[in-house]
Amino acid sequence: MLRLPPSVKIVKVMSTTVRRGDFIRIAGNAVEVLDLIQLPGNAKRLRLGNGEFLTLVAKKQLYAIRVTRKR
Repeated sequence: MLRLPPSVKIVKVMSTTVRRGDFIRIAGNAVEVLDLIQLPGNAKRLRLGNGEFLTLVAKKQLYAIRVTRKR
């Protein structure tokens, strides 16, 4: 089993819970979410670190790697 540091979590995200800084896996590569653009119907367009965009519809779920930073 993969052991992650306490500051790194794998979380289920939807358009309403995805955040800037999350990493999602696309075609086997982890890509950072750089920006979020709100679309109608609770969908979001994600601007990714590889220069591409991904539209995440309201009910679609993805897994993301989220790094929590100490405050």
